Amino acid sequence: MKRDLYWDTLKFILIFFVVFGHTIEQFAVNGSLLRAIYNWVLMFNMPLFIFVSGRFTHVHDKEKFRRGILRILETYIVFQAIKCIDPLMNLHITGKLIYSLIVIPRWALWYLLSLVCWRLILYYIPRNLRENKPLLILLICFAISLLGGFLPINKQLSLQRTMAFLPFFFLGYYSTRIDVKHYISRIPKAIPISVLLAVFLFMYYCMNYDFTIIQGGSCSYWIKPAISPIFYCLSRAAFLMSAMIISFMVLCLIKTSALFAQWGTKTLAIYVYHTFLILLMLYLFRQGILPQNSILLFFYSAAITIVLVYLSRIKLFNILLNPVSYFLEK
Repeated sequence: MKRDLYWDTLKFILIFFVVFGHTIEQFAVNGSLLRAIYNWVLMFNMPLFIFVSGRFTHVHDKEKFRRGILRILETYIVFQAIKCIDPLMNLHITGKLIYSLIVIPRWALWYLLSLVCWRLILYYIPRNLRENKPLLILLICFAISLLGGFLPINKQLSLQRTMAFLPFFFLGYYSTRIDVKHYISRIPKAIPISVLLAVFLFMYYCMNYDFTIIQGGSCSYWIKPAISPIFYCLSRAAFLMSAMIISFMVLCLIKTSALFAQWGTKTLAIYVYHTFLILLMLYLFRQGILPQNSILLFFYSAAITIVLVYLSRIKLFNILLNPVSYFLEK
């Protein structure tokens, strides 16, 4: 299948924002410019990333679908094991620690586990219902996203995130039925620029604090007893609607780039490896080796992304993503 440069360009821009978001996350103090930027990025970054995942999910070839699921799970298990090495070297190993290493995805790996769940949900919906009742399916997805937060689970197996972001995956899947680029080409650029700027200013002046519980969906509504779960539910509903509008505005601004499209084919490698380079960056900050300020964090993010693009061309880096599959194919 011929690749679409527009969507590959979008994928690269989104993976850069993933890296950028994780880079500034440690420094996003409430009331700061970085907190406003971080909150602004979260309004469209993962929703669009998951939208694209849904758009390019195909369930009609059963064998290809099964292999894809197994490869994602393999990548998840390999990198979950790598990220668990350091905690396991702790001499005070407890049952709680072992439980968290098995059940709770480490940092960014939640997305891989959720992606498997979204694809399996899509696959096991009866075909007649899936293909002929898209509106009903989307309504159910939104209901699951809103009501799932009432379940008393947090980061276990990424279930909260899976439910919270479920509508964006199915919106992406059904988006193949319309010509998205036709609609966005009719929107004057001034509109999305104005909307995104207005949202950022709102974030900076009115919502410059940590509300990732609402945006990220990592915790249940019961996480803070002092705050009503109904408030969190209504806040998530507002987030879902806002994220769809803001994401559409971002789509309107994407301009196809052959170079970015080429780099956009490396998103999986960038996604799973970037946290290691961010940890190295934080270590260099603590040692005083690397200078640090808000502007430099942007360039560090760009450097990490580009370095990983070129490292992904090294055979060993790709083998580590799916070592079992590689040796079985050999």
